[in-house]
Amino acid sequence: MKLEFRESIIPEQQLSELGFLEYLDLFDFNLPIFPRSILSPMNSKEADIHFNELSNLVKITSDHKTNFKQLFKYAEELPNLDCIADNISKKKLDPHQLFNLGKFLEIDKKITGLEHGLIIKNNPCPAMIRILKTYLTPGLGSFIRSQKEKTLQNEIGKLEKKLSMELVEYEKDIHDDTGIRMIYPWPKEMPTNEKTLVLARKSKLVDVKILRGLMNIEYILPDHIRKIRDDMEKLVGELNTSSREKLNRITNDLNKFHDKFKNYYNSRKQRFFQYALVFAMKTNKLCLPELSESIELNVTGGRLPILARNREKEYVPLKLSLKSGPNVLFGANMAGKTTVLKTIFFLTTLARFGLPVPAKKFKLHFPKEINLHLKSSGTLSDNLSGFGEELDFFCHNWKTPSLILVDELFQSTNPIAGQELSKIFLEHFRGKKHILFCTTQYPEILFSEGLQLYSMKDLDMENLKKGKKSITDLLKKMPYEVERIKEHDIVKTIKESKKPLYIALHFPLSESIKNKIEKRLKG
Repeated sequence: MKLEFRESIIPEQQLSELGFLEYLDLFDFNLPIFPRSILSPMNSKEADIHFNELSNLVKITSDHKTNFKQLFKYAEELPNLDCIADNISKKKLDPHQLFNLGKFLEIDKKITGLEHGLIIKNNPCPAMIRILKTYLTPGLGSFIRSQKEKTLQNEIGKLEKKLSMELVEYEKDIHDDTGIRMIYPWPKEMPTNEKTLVLARKSKLVDVKILRGLMNIEYILPDHIRKIRDDMEKLVGELNTSSREKLNRITNDLNKFHDKFKNYYNSRKQRFFQYALVFAMKTNKLCLPELSESIELNVTGGRLPILARNREKEYVPLKLSLKSGPNVLFGANMAGKTTVLKTIFFLTTLARFGLPVPAKKFKLHFPKEINLHLKSSGTLSDNLSGFGEELDFFCHNWKTPSLILVDELFQSTNPIAGQELSKIFLEHFRGKKHILFCTTQYPEILFSEGLQLYSMKDLDMENLKKGKKSITDLLKKMPYEVERIKEHDIVKTIKESKKPLYIALHFPLSESIKNKIEKRLKG
């Protein structure tokens, strides 16, 4: 089962940078019945049904300790019948399709035996198996032959053997007569050779023509070989006629199950799609999103897998609660604010496509849109500066409710105007049925009313002041955690805004610059 996102739904940059495609590899199973699916964003109603079904599946498979490995082992043998389902109604099954149908029914019976409490309703398979058993051998892989058909098969076998022996002798005679090696029934095409051409034209065993400058050599079958071949083809025709009549009777008997089987087959495909999601969830420590009626977003232990893999032990999973209206994340550069936005975007986008997410718990009001705006120097193709691009982003008429993520709110212009615009836009989102989550370094914004305030838990001042470590060591000690800013902590948070100056001292800057930074810190 290969999953793909519908084209252009996720911006190309985020698709690769955040590891969306790598994440889909977790759900890559060998399922011939469900080889590929293109995922589209769900609406809230579809998501509610989808995640409820998955949650129920998780519970039942856990209660009954479902053997997923055995399920998927059977699934690997389950043939794809996408074309066959319609051919049953049209009574156009050929023998190969019929035997594939038989194989499906036999394997599906074994799968059903493993599905405790998960029986698919209106299952026509047992009745269809009973029909096939009247016509097919055990295993449903070939026709039961009547005595007449067995006799025909024996006669055909004898003639095949006799024809093969005669042809071996005949091809030997051709080689002795002309020097040409032939393989029945194909003609021989070879470069023109005067000696071979003379011998071939004299021979009564082959016919030779010059075509496109090449010798084209055909058999001249003797009467006794032609008779064996014709007798065999006649018997094969009789056997095929008998098989077609039998196939017509079978398809007529199966036809009444067409609608039920088509529905059952589609349900079986959907069930294995769900099994794949649940099994991947259990084996990779993922969770199912929980949908909330109120507009909120709560994540515990949220991970951005591509980043978690790179940072390994230093990676800190995200814990965060957002509410309707404006939510602001304050903090210095390098503290991980942008990563928090990207993690929220990643988790919410996966949920919107109906996938389990890398978190311990993820609860959200299902958004109609997810919009991410990262810092930018502008877009030349649109003739927009970074500031113009940010204003253009806010011109969008978002569907309610939406999740709106903005990195470094209005730092694309001068600080005075940026602070004023930030206050205006944050005030605009108060009371709106959207979740706006933005990052900022403007301390004045923290005194605005009606905001949910957060900050990046940072290195404490004492650690920064002690000894100069390499920037690599410093980054390893970064907590990368989000914490709520309470009203009485706002002043303290602003005072700590000098931390970037201390961080700068850990870089290999020139001594003159470092001296000036230290003077500023001393006041």
